[in-house]
Amino acid sequence: MGGSEGADGRQLHHVERLAAFTDAVVAIAMTLLILPLLDAVSASASAGETTAQFLAGNATRIGGFALSFAIIAAFWRRHHRVFGRFELATETIVRLDVLWMFAIVWLPVATALVGAMHVDRLQAALYVGAMALASWLLAVIDLLVRRDPRLWGAKEPAGAEDLASVLVTAVLFTVALALTAVWPRLGYLPLLLLLVAAPIARQVAPRLAHRTAG
Repeated sequence: MGGSEGADGRQLHHVERLAAFTDAVVAIAMTLLILPLLDAVSASASAGETTAQFLAGNATRIGGFALSFAIIAAFWRRHHRVFGRFELATETIVRLDVLWMFAIVWLPVATALVGAMHVDRLQAALYVGAMALASWLLAVIDLLVRRDPRLWGAKEPAGAEDLASVLVTAVLFTVALALTAVWPRLGYLPLLLLLVAAPIARQVAPRLAHRTAG
C-alpha cells in the first residue's frame, strides 16, 4: 500500500487504496450472507417442499439475512463517509481498519448461527458483539483522524453531527449487546434501539461540537 512519511518519520498510507480494498471485502461479506439460504433452497427442493413451505421453514434465516445485509450496508456507508474525509492514514488506522474488516467478514458466520440455532448468550455475543466492535472501531478511527490534521490533505473531517452519529451508534450497539446477553429471550429485538440513533445524535451533536471546539 503506497504512502509517504510523516514529519515524525512514520509511514503514512494513501486512503484511496485502503478504502478500495475495504469496499471489496464488504462486498464479499454481503454476498456470503446468502449462501445459507441457497443451501436451504437445495434442501427444501430435495425434500419436495413448496415455495411457501420453504419460506415458512426458513423465516428466521431470511430475517437474519435481511437484517445483516442492511446492517453491513449501513456500516459500509458510514465507513465510506469517514474515509472520504481524509487522504492519509497512519499504521494504527490501517490496523484498526483491518480489524473492522474482520468484524464485517465475521457477520456472515454469525448470521448463519442465528438462522440455525436458538438465541443464547454466546450467539448474542458473537452476532451483536461483532456489530458493536465494528461501530467502536469506526468511532476510534474517526477520532484519530480528527486529532491529526496532517492526514486531512485537501479535505477535513465532517462536522460534529457525523461524529455524534458514530458514537451514539456504537453506544446503542453496546446496549443492545448487553440486553441480548442478559435476556436471550428478547432475541434481537434490542437492535431496534438503532432506530433512535439519529434523534439522539441530533441532541448530542451541539454539546459535542462545543467540547471539540474547546
